[in-house]
Amino acid sequence: MTAVVNDPDVYVLLTLLAGYLHEGLEQARRVGSVGYYARVLTQATLPHSDPKTAIIERKNGALSLTMAAPPSVGPPCGSIPRLLLAWVTTEAVRTKSRELVVSR
Repeated sequence: MTAVVNDPDVYVLLTLLAGYLHEGLEQARRVGSVGYYARVLTQATLPHSDPKTAIIERKNGALSLTMAAPPSVGPPCGSIPRLLLAWVTTEAVRTKSRELVVSR
C-alpha cells in the first residue's frame, strides 16, 4: 500500500520511521526474536477477561469472527491463551510446518 504525502515534513518523518522500523526488524531477524500473529487475530482476538458465555463474537469493520467453546469450559481468555496463539503462529511460520512439536 502506498500513501501520497504532500507535506515535506511528514514525508521526512515517515521516511525516517520506515528506515528505523526496517532496521529493527532486520536486527530482530538476525538474533531470531521475530514473532508472528495471525492477521485476523490482530483485528479480533481472544477476550481479556471471562465473557461468561460460550460464544464470542468480535467485529472490526468488515471482519466478523465467531468462536464457540463447550459451555462447561468456556472460551479461552486472558494473557496466557493470547500468548499461546502467538507462539503457535510463530512456530508454524518458523518451522514452515502445520505440525508443532511440544517437548520439555
